[in-house]
Amino acid sequence: MKEGLSILEKSNIPYKTLPDIDPKVTIRRFKILNSTLLKFGSRILKLNETARSSMWQSLNRGRPTEINFINGEIVELAKKHNLEAPINKKLVESIKEAEKKHLTKSFEPPELKKFLGI
Repeated sequence: MKEGLSILEKSNIPYKTLPDIDPKVTIRRFKILNSTLLKFGSRILKLNETARSSMWQSLNRGRPTEINFINGEIVELAKKHNLEAPINKKLVESIKEAEKKHLTKSFEPPELKKFLGI
């Protein structure tokens, strides 16, 4: 999210937020929370632990994901403006590989951070 906002700002592209949801505030809040607190918060909000993202569901069904329309757009915008988007690029490459091999994998937040090198 942080990388995407940075690409937008460096490309001088204005963005709109949802009412009462500022992405910069969200990023700051997530930085404060660790994975244990996020899990605890999910339980309090009664989020189903077996819930999976739409991309995971697509991979599980052997269907193409929407990766090009989400993270792929950030990568393309970065290229267009001679910028780098290494996190989003790695996500796109990884999902494309998973699509080819029909793989699904769930990451805990610390694992995903390590995988992405952040």
